[in-house]
Order: sequence, then structure tokens, then C-alpha cells
Amino acid sequence: MLAKLTLMLLCIGTLIAGVALTGANAESDTPIAEIAKDTKQAVDDFFRSESAQDVYATIRSNVKALDSLIELVEKTSDRKRILDAVVETMEKMTTSFEEIAAQTPEIERGLREQVAELQHLLESSGDEIEKLRGEKRDLQNQVDSLFNSHLDADLIEIRKRALSRRIEYIGMEIQTWEHFVSTQDEILRTVQRSDKAIRKFVFVLNENATVYRGALRVIKLRRDLQRAMEAMSNIAEIEALTAEVIDSWEDLKRLVDRLMEDILKLEQFEKPST
Repeated sequence: MLAKLTLMLLCIGTLIAGVALTGANAESDTPIAEIAKDTKQAVDDFFRSESAQDVYATIRSNVKALDSLIELVEKTSDRKRILDAVVETMEKMTTSFEEIAAQTPEIERGLREQVAELQHLLESSGDEIEKLRGEKRDLQNQVDSLFNSHLDADLIEIRKRALSRRIEYIGMEIQTWEHFVSTQDEILRTVQRSDKAIRKFVFVLNENATVYRGALRVIKLRRDLQRAMEAMSNIAEIEALTAEVIDSWEDLKRLVDRLMEDILKLEQFEKPST
């Protein structure tokens, strides 16, 4: 339960349009803030493996690729040379966005499950805190009873240290829950916004795929028309080369005639007199 709570505290803001649950108190120098800071990387790694984070990563990657593509186009003077590369990159981006759009039912379901889990944690927080306080009291009673224990002194010391450490950890759990409950108003506002935020996000994912497909069609048309224009230029060049080749035949004939004249002169020179 504590693991789920910690994950929710650190990451639910990312899942619901970047809303931070911990509020202004998250930056205070408290044990819970330190725990959150120390474990943030591990939590990020955990969520990065989830399908929702794969979607987020793909979206961010595509947006970054688009920025790079725009930079390439703006820096290239002869843009027709890079049309194939632009089309190839846009095709990959568009396909990935269409794959994401096809997953929107699963994406929406996953987000709503996160919100439901958040609500459940909030509703069960009071019972969890009371349960932990009872466990802490029981452990403290065990520590107090060690004075009447028949164990060896060194074993009593080991038991005492173990119980003290367990009491300390339960105290951290209680602090975590209390910190969570202290953000109740912020959590409720987030939950209230979540439905609209999720519906908008899913809607945009579907519309986005069609927008990118439309842009890809325009870029492909630009490339295909460029190729057609180049083909027209090639026809004109072919016609010119054809005429040059035919004209070269006359030059070739003159070359042969000149060589033959030299041969005829040589034959006349070598012919014996009668």
C-alpha cells in the first residue's frame, strides 16, 4: 500500500496534465520530501516501463523530431535534395501517431484507473493511519516488555534495535499518509479536472493523427510534383542530346573522310611508275 501511495504522490501529476499533488509543502525539508527526492529516479524508471509512459515518450520524441526537421528545412538552400528524407521522417511520425490513436481506449482506461486508485487511497487513508498507529503501539509495548525478558542481554539488545527500527519505519509510513491527506484539497481539485483532461487528451490524440496524415500528403505531393518537373526537364535534355548525337554523325563522317584522304595519298606515293 505504501509503495502505491509513494508512486501516486510522485507521478500522478504527470498522468493528469502535469498537476502536482504535493502542493507547496512538497518543497519543504521534511523526511517525506527527502524520501521522495531519493527515490524519484527509481519511481521514474518504473513508470517509464508502463504503456502510458511509452505513449508520452513517443509523443515527445515525435515533437522533437519535428523541430529537427523544421531546422533542417530552414537551413537547407536546395530543399528538393532533402524531400525524400523529410517524407521518410514524416511517414514514421505519422504512423506512430496513428498507432497511438488506435490505442486511445486503452490509454483512457489506464488513466481513469490511476484516478480511481488515487480516490481509493484518499478514502482509505484514515483507516490506514489508524492501523499503523496500532501497529506502532504494539511494537512499543514489545520494547517495554523486554525489561522482563529472560533472554541474554546481547539478544535483548538485538531485539530492541530491531523493534526500534520497525517503529521508525512505521512512523515514516504514518508521516507519508498524513502528508498525503494534507494535500486532500489539491487532490480533489485534480480529480475533478481529470475527466475533462483525459477526454481532451484522448480527443487530441485522435485528431492529431489525422492532422499529421494530412501534412504528410502535402509533403508527398510536393515531392511527387518536383519529380514530375524534373522528368519534364529530362525530356528536354534528351531531345537536345538526341539532336547533338545526330549532328555528331556528320562530324564523325568528316573525321573518317580525313583519315581516308591520308591513306589514298599514301597509296599514290607508293605506286610504282610504268
